[in-house]
Order: sequence, then structure tokens, then C-alpha cells
Amino acid sequence: MSETRKISDAIDTFAEAMKKRMLTKAKAGWGGWNYNTYPSRLLTNAASAAVNNDAKSAVDCANFCMMTWMQSQVKVREEE
Repeated sequence: MSETRKISDAIDTFAEAMKKRMLTKAKAGWGGWNYNTYPSRLLTNAASAAVNNDAKSAVDCANFCMMTWMQSQVKVREEE
């Protein structure tokens, strides 16, 4: 398997885990991930999740980073 295929597969697998975690939290009543929150708060939550050094925490960390990234994209679109 080529290196680019391995990268693509790894990203797809991890993105699926992120999606599954977000949907599980949404079904449990969690929401507001796309509210205009201070990026520093989301990144603090990401760092807190990262220190646990396990698979679930890695997915949580990535989801907080995704939320921060999404908010920055909305801000860029609003400024255009």
C-alpha cells in the first residue's frame, strides 16, 4: 500500500471516530458546538483532553480543534 493511501485511510478512519463521538454526544443532548465560543476556551478543552493519552481523549481533542477551525472558517466567510 502506498504512503498516500495509508495517510488517506488513517484520516478517514479517524474522521469516522470523530463523527461517531459527535453524534453520540448530540444524541445525549449535548449541543452548542458551533456557537461562537472563545477559541481559547475550545483549545483549553482540547489540551485538557490531550493529556489523558488515550483513544477517546484523542478524538475529543480533535473534535475541539475541529470546532475551533469551523468557527474560524465562519469568521472568514463573514468578513468576505
